[in-house]
Amino acid sequence: MDLQFIADFYMKAYPAIRKHTDKVIVFHDGFRPSDKIWKPFFANPILKNVMFDLHFYHCFSKDMTVGPFEKHIDMILSLIHI
Repeated sequence: MDLQFIADFYMKAYPAIRKHTDKVIVFHDGFRPSDKIWKPFFANPILKNVMFDLHFYHCFSKDMTVGPFEKHIDMILSLIHI
């Protein structure tokens, strides 16, 4: 699926949701958490009190199916640039 379509939908949905609540709004990554579209999307100053639901799947990589838990955490942190 085209992530631009999803990002456009989120930007249209955001003000509609904000009319009813100031609670956290969670946006899903479209199962592509590292896609280049997300950084500018979340840099938009209109977005307040939002979270990003990231999905990193480690079960599909033989390298990630072995080793300590910390290996998984390190991989995630390197992908989200913390």
